[in-house]
Amino acid sequence: MFVGLLTLEIRLPGCDTLKEKRHRLKGVIERARSKFNVSVSEVGTQDAHQDALVGISMVNMERLIIEQVFARVEEFFANGDGLLVNLSNIEWF
Repeated sequence: MFVGLLTLEIRLPGCDTLKEKRHRLKGVIERARSKFNVSVSEVGTQDAHQDALVGISMVNMERLIIEQVFARVEEFFANGDGLLVNLSNIEWF
């Protein structure tokens, strides 16, 4: 069994308030959860208007499947609502 954790540093250009940031980020997070069947949460930089740290986790018997899903999730975030993915990292447990 493999547990993967994908961490994305995201930039949200044009967000002037935390309310706007959370609104934009919440929509993308909810769509990612339902589309890819992964766990997603904002895990850092909650008080920054234009930055977010998002954690995505998945459990599967095949590491390759997790890697493929994570690649699609990262692309989904990069194409979602004007977000910019600055950095991504995968950890295995």
